[in-house]
Amino acid sequence: PTRLCASKAVATMSLEISQETTQVVPVRGSRSSACRKSTLDIPLLSAADGQMKSDIEDCQDHIHTSALGQKTIHHIGSVVLTVNNVSGAGMLGIPAVFLGAGWFAPLIVFIFILLVSTLSSTLLCDAMARIPGNENFERRIEFSTAFEHYYGKRGYIVAQIGLILCLMSQALSSMVATAQVMDQFLVFMFHKTFAIAFQNGGNVFVEFECTDAMKAAENCVPFADDGHFVLTLGYILTLALIMPMGLMNLEDNIVIQYVSFIMLIAMLGEFIYHFLHRGHVREFYFDDTPIFGTDFSHVLGVIIFNFSYVVTIPSWVNEKKDGVSVCKPLWQSTISSTFGYLLIGLLGAWAYPHATANFLQSLSQESAGTLTRICSYLFSIGIIGLGIPVFCIMTRYNLIVGKVCRPLLAGFWGVAFPWMCAWIFYQGQGFFHVMNFTGLVVNGGVNFLAPLVLSLKSRGYDLYSYDAHKRLQFFARRPHYEDPGITIVDPLPSWLAYHQRPLVLIILALMVPALLVSLGLAFYSAAHPSHHH
Repeated sequence: PTRLCASKAVATMSLEISQETTQVVPVRGSRSSACRKSTLDIPLLSAADGQMKSDIEDCQDHIHTSALGQKTIHHIGSVVLTVNNVSGAGMLGIPAVFLGAGWFAPLIVFIFILLVSTLSSTLLCDAMARIPGNENFERRIEFSTAFEHYYGKRGYIVAQIGLILCLMSQALSSMVATAQVMDQFLVFMFHKTFAIAFQNGGNVFVEFECTDAMKAAENCVPFADDGHFVLTLGYILTLALIMPMGLMNLEDNIVIQYVSFIMLIAMLGEFIYHFLHRGHVREFYFDDTPIFGTDFSHVLGVIIFNFSYVVTIPSWVNEKKDGVSVCKPLWQSTISSTFGYLLIGLLGAWAYPHATANFLQSLSQESAGTLTRICSYLFSIGIIGLGIPVFCIMTRYNLIVGKVCRPLLAGFWGVAFPWMCAWIFYQGQGFFHVMNFTGLVVNGGVNFLAPLVLSLKSRGYDLYSYDAHKRLQFFARRPHYEDPGITIVDPLPSWLAYHQRPLVLIILALMVPALLVSLGLAFYSAAHPSHHH
């Protein structure tokens, strides 16, 4: 039987239940928007009782949303949250990308992905605003439920799986990066750290202590590549510190995001000063970052990973204040973040020609100086680490709103389960491979391709149902085309709004081959790690 929550104003709304037909006949009156958590069993509704079914679903939605946040995020909070989502663990691999591919290809890809990611975000919000009853984002529509509206249950399942994989890849990489630097912090403070090594012959308790030779080679990296899985003390401490924050709501987490944002600006400023000072005292290794490098296998994947924030946008839209613009904070956040990416990537590559995939490991070496080492530890916890709860919260939101599971179970899958898996990727190139492959396989499709396809569907154009002749007319300006209207989002300037359809198709035509080629290069690079391409 369907579950119906009882309203405090139920006296004005009676239910006449026929024992013979087991149908519910509603007699309408005023209805309070407040629903208690008490429930009432009633028989299944007939098709004619659509309005009553809607009332029941509204009450069920109220119970689910009691575990969610309210509309309290203003403009500055929106910028802070988006910048923090963009500035995740992926930025730690940018200097290595410039060192491998040179500066020209990453620069062009950064600019292109900046434009595509922001357009995907605004067009996704535009599609959400076209859902009936959500013109001003009154309803709680998350990423996967938007696809359910336009593509039905099958679309919802595909979107939900892609979304969870995307958020999990972001969380996993951040967990690994933070734990790695936490172990280096333990070495900095206590000169050693510990781990349990899982080997074929059994589990072994091991310790790491930095030798003089490691310090001289700037290669003091705990448990870098011992050839087996390790569960380190740094990982356990990181889990104990950060995991409880994933059980908060997004609006409760916004204060933490302000702290993280302030730390981001301060730490990046110190790193840039350190790069400039190191280049002045020693030298900048410009020759190691030519115009064109030799290894392009990680360019697109890592950069896409850095802009894999698009799936978090619906959760932000649901909790931003009504007067806050959608487009303005998004463009402000992505442009400023891209500028910071380029500074860190180029200056870091020029100052550290042998930078590791997790750049904080290079900055935490003894030769970097005490201040920079401390800042690298703070950056790991305050920026990368505090971004982990956001991905966990949004995973939990989508599981709850999508009615996949109840809040308690959503907390397990969204918060606890990622921590149970992330330690597997601690050693070697696991961190870099997670960023690159998930950037190409998961994040590229979920964050860029899927929102663009959804935007076409929301305006009446379905790539999967049109025949070949009609697809050829997608670029034509047909007289019978009817503009479906402008939403509160207004994602494109007026001179470009009419050409949204060909613009989206051009982006798709560029993105799909680029992802496939980059994926091929990534597989080749992983199979031949000693070769450069």
